Amino acid sequence: MLQQTGLGEVFEDAVMPTLLFLPELTPVEESISLLTSAYSALSSLGEVRYPTKEEKSNKMKFLDRIMRQGVLQGFIHSGDNVRIAELLVREVITLFDSMGIHAVKYLKVSQETLSRIELSLTIYIGRYTGTIKNPHRSF
Repeated sequence: MLQQTGLGEVFEDAVMPTLLFLPELTPVEESISLLTSAYSALSSLGEVRYPTKEEKSNKMKFLDRIMRQGVLQGFIHSGDNVRIAELLVREVITLFDSMGIHAVKYLKVSQETLSRIELSLTIYIGRYTGTIKNPHRSF
């Protein structure tokens, strides 16, 4: 029904901008709440809009858009906010599970993005262990 009425695309276009409600412009708690709801809504929307194997190509385009315009942009724009980085890493795992072999193309993300992820996770882990060991080392 979403495909026949065109509402699937309307919902997608309405929810996607929410993925960029990130700290500095949006308070952290509000950002986490919005991002969690938006990623959940988009995941459900993808399952409903593309339920069959014949629609796999369209589903991969949809998941690709979420990865590029949501998760990767989120890493770039969220700064060093550890809680947002943690949420985005969980979304990467969810998206990779959904994409399967099609996720391979994201192994080539920029070194800058990887460095930001590593720094955020190092700070996050350091808070719980009480030490931060060289957060600028390479992968």
